[in-house]
Amino acid sequence: MQPVQVARYLCIKLVDLLLDFAMENDFNIDVACNYQLKDCAEIIKWKNECEILNWLKELYKHGMECLSENRGNKLNRLMLQAKEFIQENYMKPICLTDIARHVHLAPNYFSTLFSKQFQKSVIEYICTLRMERAKELLQESEVKVFKVGEYAGYENPQYFSRVFKKYMGMSPSEYRRLSQIDTSQKD
Repeated sequence: MQPVQVARYLCIKLVDLLLDFAMENDFNIDVACNYQLKDCAEIIKWKNECEILNWLKELYKHGMECLSENRGNKLNRLMLQAKEFIQENYMKPICLTDIARHVHLAPNYFSTLFSKQFQKSVIEYICTLRMERAKELLQESEVKVFKVGEYAGYENPQYFSRVFKKYMGMSPSEYRRLSQIDTSQKD
């Protein structure tokens, strides 16, 4: 076999390996296949090592782009999984470590990614969910304020009242009273 034929054979095997890797690792196979299969037809036409080297450089460049894109997609999926986990568990005692463990990331790394993705920290996001739930309960039910805090994820009623006042600018009792006045005026 001539050196160019050996190189062609090795490049075809390389494409085969890369496609297997892409499928096993959930890469966007359409993008990978389209690029690879289009260029596989070119492999047969190569006449010298220079053409092979140029193709390998392009393959490397494309592979790095695919890796970068796939990594971003995977991180987006992980952040959405984390957000879903928080939404399902915010009313329980929950911490950064619990959420990071759920998506199999280190807590500090997870916290950084979450903040970049959603423009708020994990704690701010949990607090927002809890406050929105507390507002709903205060507006739509007669549940006692300390129970509203519990249902929203706060074990300590005094802490709940402090956080609510900081978040809303008024105590939970004042919020309930004002929202009931608003409701009665609308009727």
